[in-house]
Amino acid sequence: MVKNILNWDFSQKPKISNRFGKKRMDKSYIWQLVVMKRRRKNDLSSTYNSFYFSRKRNLIPSSKSFFYVLFLFVFIQCSSSKNSILGTVFVRKGFTPEKKIRHVIFPVRIRSGWLIKNENAEQKKFLESRSYEKLEMAILKYGGKIQEKYNAEKQFRSAFETDNSFNEEKGIQIAKQLQGDVVVFTEVTDYGTASGNSILEVTVKAIDVDSGEIVWKAIYSGKARGLQDNIDLSILESEIFEHLAEKLKNKTE
Repeated sequence: MVKNILNWDFSQKPKISNRFGKKRMDKSYIWQLVVMKRRRKNDLSSTYNSFYFSRKRNLIPSSKSFFYVLFLFVFIQCSSSKNSILGTVFVRKGFTPEKKIRHVIFPVRIRSGWLIKNENAEQKKFLESRSYEKLEMAILKYGGKIQEKYNAEKQFRSAFETDNSFNEEKGIQIAKQLQGDVVVFTEVTDYGTASGNSILEVTVKAIDVDSGEIVWKAIYSGKARGLQDNIDLSILESEIFEHLAEKLKNKTE
């Protein structure tokens, strides 16, 4: 026993084990735990971020798909749609064709960007004269009479040649000279195209020559297949002026 004690090397520190059998908590071991904890935290963060961005990437295609489906639906609807024109006719109370029977009708004025071009001048005249004839038939159907047709057109053209303008005041003065009771102004405005269809507005206004008051007015607006399509516009014109004649006849009887 004494011999064994004398042979001990007191320079070495005795190993002290934990009473629970765990490893000794020295500084290096604590540092390893800190590093492992940080790595684990980074791994969890990267896992969360990858999940978040993967979800975000999945949402973007779905929203694009929805947009494309919606665009396709609208495109199909617009491309397959026909003429859609809404019309309203106002008639002053007490007005009848018998009281104001002589109508001075001025040529229809079509306002359209493509018809302003010089190469489309003949096309513009053709469309305006065709609309005028259908308006003339509408006036006759509801009981009116056309007064001095050619003289009205001649003075209308000369007014444009003189100062390149024509308004309601000038029209009323010309109608008085032609001994008309009612003067009729008509304008067709092409506001351009939307989804392949022209946005149109047709305004027909009848004014009492003596008082200067509006006796009836019709407004038609909506979309059509375009002024370039003569056949389709001709059908549309017929529908508009037939509707106008019917409404005027019903409201003045």
